[in-house]
Amino acid sequence: MTALDLSGIGKSKTLLENTLQEIIEQNVEQRIWDKDHTVWSEDPAEISNRLGWEENFNVFQELRSHFLKKYKIPTTFGFGPRFLHSTGQLHKGDDGSGIFIQFIDCGNINLPIPDDARSNNSSITFDVLIKAQALGDREALLKNNRKVVTFDINGSVHETIKKNYKSDLMNKLSQVIIAALFILFSACSVQKEYLPNNVFGLSLTKKLTGSEAESFVNRLHYGTVAAEENEIGFYSSEKGSAVIYISNYNSDDEANEILLQMVEKIENVPSPFEGGDSFELSDHIIYRYSGLGQSHFVFSSGNILLWISADVLWAELFLNDYFRKII
Repeated sequence: MTALDLSGIGKSKTLLENTLQEIIEQNVEQRIWDKDHTVWSEDPAEISNRLGWEENFNVFQELRSHFLKKYKIPTTFGFGPRFLHSTGQLHKGDDGSGIFIQFIDCGNINLPIPDDARSNNSSITFDVLIKAQALGDREALLKNNRKVVTFDINGSVHETIKKNYKSDLMNKLSQVIIAALFILFSACSVQKEYLPNNVFGLSLTKKLTGSEAESFVNRLHYGTVAAEENEIGFYSSEKGSAVIYISNYNSDDEANEILLQMVEKIENVPSPFEGGDSFELSDHIIYRYSGLGQSHFVFSSGNILLWISADVLWAELFLNDYFRKII
């Protein structure tokens, strides 16, 4: 045990030193790990596993790993009520895209809470307090339109989750997560901003949307080729200029099909673009061309088709910064 500096605690120094020495002599630390209830009381009904939270933590870590591997989503984890004053505030103040899963285990904590520090009277027990805190957190999340699912654990958390009901539990959680992810994906596909205000030091100076963007694209191609939803961002700085063209299609497959049609047309029909090659960036296949004094990159990301044109000298740096911020 590391020596402690007790010089600043005044009259309590001797009492604390004696208590620490007693803990060492009675091997209290190891006895707690060995679940020896006599550390606390000779009563056989005394709680023996004071480190149950440690075992529970490992079980929840397995669940977190499962979600990460199967659904590719990150998770946070915390024991209540302490997380209510930290990540619990984040939960209620995020952008509404979180998925919150509660596990409530009040156990047999029927210990009375004194109404007053000097009183033996009690009107509430710890198990009631714990349940009230958990349900209050759930209610606050629901009032803020957050997605919440709650599980009441009876008995051992370790046994309940890891052994007895794990398959049933995983099925329920999977249904919740799949439904929530569908809602989240739908919301993100509409709300995501593909034209940031700044890319590689170039500022967004003009933005076309709707029919204006559609007309601009069609004029470039001397015909009707634009998707139903389009955006165009014009960027500039002392370095030069760049343009980002965005077309929103109904599905990933449609966007990819249009992409391949564009590539085939560029490479097989006379056009102002030349030197076509492709490379991979962040799991996306990027088709690269040169022409009209610029480098051009065309690729799809989900149901979005993108064409980026930028000055040759720093075009790839512009593309990399765009990926870092958006894709």
